[in-house]
Amino acid sequence: MLVPTYNLMYYAPGSRHYFPFSVFFSGKPIFSVDIHPDGTKFATGGQGEDSGKVVIWNMAPVLKEEDEKNENVPKMLCQMDNHLACVNCVRWSNNGIYLASGGDDKLIMVWKRAAYIGPSTVFGSSSKLANVEQWRCVSILRSHSGDVMDVAWSPHDAWLASCSVDNTVVIWNAVKFPGMMCA
Repeated sequence: MLVPTYNLMYYAPGSRHYFPFSVFFSGKPIFSVDIHPDGTKFATGGQGEDSGKVVIWNMAPVLKEEDEKNENVPKMLCQMDNHLACVNCVRWSNNGIYLASGGDDKLIMVWKRAAYIGPSTVFGSSSKLANVEQWRCVSILRSHSGDVMDVAWSPHDAWLASCSVDNTVVIWNAVKFPGMMCA
């Protein structure tokens, strides 16, 4: 069974010390991280075994040592292996409802949390990893002819911008995906 381990440095407010905490998964690289607007979770994007990987992590074990040591507090909340190639960027919408990811498969995927139906295993995984939260891809945005390197939400989440190694920036209508404002 694959067990997520942690290796980040966390600075404790009011202290002059850094405490180790890391996110490590299968020795594969992580290229992006973004903290949820409410501070309860964070997302990472990177390389999976044979596809791109987006993982949503619980922030509680980062902030409290007792939660890190407590086996009943989940560290990983959800893993999504839908990208066909490495994930280069993950970004939460400002309202925290959506998570956008972009990768080497030239796609932007927009994720939304689904109704809770109980823990589920990670689709296609040979391990016994369980998703505590369910997230589903609500839109796949296609326009770039090269790797997607970054995405950014507008302040009121009306637009989503993406950029690529194909030298283009696309502004997506986030109210009516997959509509484009301009490319």
